[in-house]
Amino acid sequence: MLVVSGKVVTPTGGFQVAFDPRMQVRESYPAQAFVTLQVADPEGAPVTQAQITHEVRWEWPLNGPVGSVIVRCGDKTLAEITRIQTAY
Repeated sequence: MLVVSGKVVTPTGGFQVAFDPRMQVRESYPAQAFVTLQVADPEGAPVTQAQITHEVRWEWPLNGPVGSVIVRCGDKTLAEITRIQTAY
């Protein structure tokens, strides 16, 4: 299993933040995993200056080790994780 967790800060509490359950793996050496963070705008909710931190976490089945995980949101890369811990 590939487990990715982290924190996302949004400008107001009406946003919904979650990982897309689909993952892409680029079969290179070492393999790279690409995961997508989805953010849903608050429909009709007033926007405030307060910042809200969202805890995000997801698990994907994985057939082998990966060398890095790229976290994307829309067309932007938010993070490239290269320190991958393997648990047995």
